[in-house]
Amino acid sequence: MSSIKCANYVNASCIKCHIVSKYMVKVGAFVMCKECWKQEFNKGEIDAQSDLYKVTYHKWLEKYMKQ
Repeated sequence: MSSIKCANYVNASCIKCHIVSKYMVKVGAFVMCKECWKQEFNKGEIDAQSDLYKVTYHKWLEKYMKQ
């Protein structure tokens, strides 16, 4: 089973709110501030077979790819 791991990231802008914080969360390919990450995911790992991956992660991945 594959999963997307969330990790801390430093000095990047949030894909959702565009804020730049000292500590960010990297979710697969994109970066979010901790507040947006909590609103959208709030998990340490995202199961690639779950609805969270199929709906939420793909929504933000599409926005990331358009940037």
